[in-house]
Amino acid sequence: MKYIFLDIDGVLITPASMKKAFENATKSPLDITIAEEIDEGCIEVLREILDKNKDAQLVISSSRRGNMPRVLEIFEKYGIERDSIDKTAFPQVEPRDEEIYTYLKNKGDVTHLLIIDDENTIGYKWDATTGTLVKKESEVAHLVNYLVLTDTRYGLQPEDAEKAQEIIEKDYKLEGK
Repeated sequence: MKYIFLDIDGVLITPASMKKAFENATKSPLDITIAEEIDEGCIEVLREILDKNKDAQLVISSSRRGNMPRVLEIFEKYGIERDSIDKTAFPQVEPRDEEIYTYLKNKGDVTHLLIIDDENTIGYKWDATTGTLVKKESEVAHLVNYLVLTDTRYGLQPEDAEKAQEIIEKDYKLEGK
């Protein structure tokens, strides 16, 4: 089975799209929905990726997964249909890459994998001593090979779609199995 793990902030929501949502707000900024914050260019790139991978299970790994009804509004507003949309465990109790790995281990039927995220900690950890990111020496370290890392300032861009397709076409074997 193919799995696509999706972050939202920094992938579909950019600083510019958030600013636009707040400027266009006709109500309290607290009432702005996630769908109103979406960058339309980014959602079109996601649509392209999903259209090429209709058989993939979409899994929300964003911290926003705690309010799935609001997350699902994004797909409804932009007419993106999926048979099902899942999420990693909530609340977040371990680093995102470890949550993704736990999800994959629990499913066990993974053949192809794509992670779309703006956090460069997938497969890495912060070393407070050196003040740098260092590659994890654990079973999650390989996940970086399945990551499309977006630039938080711009989100998911057209060139990311090509890289995403290259990644998801690679066979995936769950490490440790």
